Amino acid sequence: MLRNAKLPALFLCAILASASAGRALLQDPVDDEASALGAGAGAPLTDEGLAPGYRDPRVCGVDGTTYASADEAKAAGTQVLNCGPCGECSNQQDLDLYLRTRTNLTVLVRACGMRLIAKRRDKCLEALGFTPGCQRCYAENIQCDKKHCLWPCLVYTVRSWIWPAHGQQESLHSNPCLACDEANCGPAFLECAGANRRRSGIISDISRDDKEVCKSAVNYHPPATGS
Repeated sequence: MLRNAKLPALFLCAILASASAGRALLQDPVDDEASALGAGAGAPLTDEGLAPGYRDPRVCGVDGTTYASADEAKAAGTQVLNCGPCGECSNQQDLDLYLRTRTNLTVLVRACGMRLIAKRRDKCLEALGFTPGCQRCYAENIQCDKKHCLWPCLVYTVRSWIWPAHGQQESLHSNPCLACDEANCGPAFLECAGANRRRSGIISDISRDDKEVCKSAVNYHPPATGS
């Protein structure tokens, strides 16, 4: 009986040890990735510190046309929908969804990603309101995460269950799952989607360097400052 009673405690210790080991192993990659992503679409486009996907001077206009620059879009009489070229998510329906879910889209998409059956995952994404093309980009991103980021995401999930971070905004520093996604799956997602929240000027539920946010986008609004 005593031996059996010790099993749950031993199992918990194993989880804690795995979480701690995973955190130690992933700490340097998280810090390196955060440094590499320290500049983004809002920074000077000649800055070599920009992450891949944020060095492109092109912009997507609200008319669905990719322009060589924000100035060219302005000269054509159109506003900027997102920094970078147009993609499957560069449309008003998906941008409206980004705006409505600016504080919880990460959690909503993560919940869809937990569906093990592809049809259920796709139904979940469809229910959120994505267009079919943008939904495909998110589904492919989920598959990419399962291939490249399963371990850091499992470690982070276990850590979150044991040590909930109430009221804390997620970031690349605090979430190795996000950092892994950014490094391994972010470029392909941007190529497919065109518009993500940063590229669209939307301040989201993930803590980002202000330089990463596209300030020429029509949906950009400076965050309110405290008194």
